[in-house]
Amino acid sequence: PYVALYPVGRGRHRWFVDAGPQVVRLATPSPVPEWDGTSSTGVAAHLSSGYEYRGRLLVRAYVMGVAGRQGASPWGGVSIGWNL
Repeated sequence: PYVALYPVGRGRHRWFVDAGPQVVRLATPSPVPEWDGTSSTGVAAHLSSGYEYRGRLLVRAYVMGVAGRQGASPWGGVSIGWNL
């Protein structure tokens, strides 16, 4: 589940902000046969914001960050899809 807001824009062009929880799994494989490696699963929070074009084609360009017990990780991206 997440919360989405559109604080700026009208019609097809909008600025969006969304936030919510995420389940995150981290796994480190073993490079040697004497060690099995390690893995852990936890809950983190994500926050993203960016531009959205919503017509028949849906395009989002955004920056996002995930923060949890082990630290934080930022990244950016572009999503492309379509509306039915």
